[in-house]
Amino acid sequence: MISLRPNPLDPATLEDICVKARKSFVTSGSGAFLRRKLGQSLEYREHRSYVFGDDVRHIDWRASLRHGRADEFLVRSFEAEEQFQLLVIVDGSATMRAGMGEPDRVSKLEVALWICEALGHVAANGAIGIGFASLGHASSADRVSFAQGAQIGEEFAHFSQDLWASNAPEGKDEVRIGGELSRLKQSSVTIFITDFYRTNGAKAAFEEAVQLASRGYRQAVVCELNSWPAERSILAEDIVSLGAVGSVSERSGAFQASNPDLVAADDAILSQRNGYSDALHRGGVVHFAWDFPDRPEWDIMVEEFRLRFHDFLLASELFGRVG
Repeated sequence: MISLRPNPLDPATLEDICVKARKSFVTSGSGAFLRRKLGQSLEYREHRSYVFGDDVRHIDWRASLRHGRADEFLVRSFEAEEQFQLLVIVDGSATMRAGMGEPDRVSKLEVALWICEALGHVAANGAIGIGFASLGHASSADRVSFAQGAQIGEEFAHFSQDLWASNAPEGKDEVRIGGELSRLKQSSVTIFITDFYRTNGAKAAFEEAVQLASRGYRQAVVCELNSWPAERSILAEDIVSLGAVGSVSERSGAFQASNPDLVAADDAILSQRNGYSDALHRGGVVHFAWDFPDRPEWDIMVEEFRLRFHDFLLASELFGRVG
């Protein structure tokens, strides 16, 4: 197996991308990398309807009377600001590793780790903590550790080497990150990098993990590595075998795909992607589709990565919301 290759973005290029991204956002007064959270601060946020469990000391009786409904009380909510933590979670499943042994191809796992490394640079420049984790892969540490500054490079090197050399998780080991997500600060941002090829229980577990990461004031971003254009090109030209996708069963043995095979695969992938997208949009999660070119060859993928990372930064809203 080939080693993880150098990131297409050198530090100078990354810094230039970050500067351009910051200029695209509206300045809200909170500054870059600050996130608001509900709390006991003195800064009033808004009135909202009382729900069971709210502190009765925060009921605004005068506003409730003006509201005009005897069965509904209004509660003052407050917020605070703090530097957020960034957690990046990589899908290490078998479909993410396709092409790892081919020197002229770039696998989805390699792209995911390039994104992790680039985000580490962004975090180091912004003086925020960043942690790396994978879905289902048992690392040498029991909990995710968040690094800052110069420690980020060392933390990423350990994480990437560990994940790159590991085997794809299977069965019950596919998602084991729930405990870590439940301990995240309210001001945290979690970025998931996956290909939307997880099915059945693994898909449900992934969606549950995303919901955990987006509870309260937490923000969840899902970066979908949409590799189907490249995989379809390979399927149309090469002798291949097909694994199960969604409701479509595995096809054993090597074969040359016919046009009906390609149409059936198109429909299966589209249905799979739509199922994920619908679930994410219901939860208010930021979804970014990182589309692969038709051929996942080295030179093409490197150039595409340089272009797509800037778009990803804008979509993920790490610096704020686009104006």
